[in-house]
Amino acid sequence: SERMVARVTGRGSRQEAPAPLERLTDREREALTLMGRGLETAPRSQLDLSVKTIETYHARIKEKLGLQTAHELIRAAVSWAGL
Repeated sequence: SERMVARVTGRGSRQEAPAPLERLTDREREALTLMGRGLETAPRSQLDLSVKTIETYHARIKEKLGLQTAHELIRAAVSWAGL
């Protein structure tokens, strides 16, 4: 078990949590980038996904990044896209 390995190696069993953006999947990062570039209505065609799937990505991104509102999500997306 992880606890046993930690005892033997002398390392703590707590692993450092990944940075928030590292928690996102490649597709979630792609959706976030497109949103940040102002392509809010285009991701469907850009990613070849349904509106519901894009909405699911947005919800997951908000959860993983600890965002509460759509406004916070858009601000994070613009920041991520480097604009």
